[in-house]
Amino acid sequence: MQDYIVKFELASPILFNRNYEHDDDPEVEKREGEEKDKDAYERRTWRHRAHLDTNKEAIIPAIWFRNMLREAAPYRNDKVPGSRGGATYTKHFDAGILVLEPVRTGVKVENLERVAMFVPADGKHGSGRRVWKFFPQVSKLTASFRVTVLDETISQEVLERHVYTGGNFIGIGSRRPRRGGEFGRLRIGIALPGIEPGFSD
Repeated sequence: MQDYIVKFELASPILFNRNYEHDDDPEVEKREGEEKDKDAYERRTWRHRAHLDTNKEAIIPAIWFRNMLREAAPYRNDKVPGSRGGATYTKHFDAGILVLEPVRTGVKVENLERVAMFVPADGKHGSGRRVWKFFPQVSKLTASFRVTVLDETISQEVLERHVYTGGNFIGIGSRRPRRGGEFGRLRIGIALPGIEPGFSD
């Protein structure tokens, strides 16, 4: 087992799109008139799409980084040297890494930037009716997350390749590159704990 520190800068903003309709929070309950005036409800509650900690600060869920690395493996499709039948690293990243801690952005909920988008009313790509919705974003951030590698097949060199691919071509959050979007692209640096990582070009 080995821990690595992955430092990153945002190359494009992170967009949040958390489903908050079923939150146990009086703030997201519809008020008088908002059943008919859905725009009023949207304008009042859009910040709830962000992931927040108990201090009402936006955080990036740990699972976003883990999923980024898991998706980078089949995207690269690198073969494990010496494996039978040309096995790839996909199963090793599926089961052999951990990212357990969210990343704090330092942005309070009231300071989140708002992005307006004309999107499908039912949230399904290609459906007919569209509506305006607002999404919270964070556009500037330098931070780091810790990856624990459990599978010894994943060396530091292998992890670096997949982290760089993940940051450039998979991304995190809503409308990220792997889903055909333009948000959530990362500029990456990686190192063992205690060593200052350098960024990729």
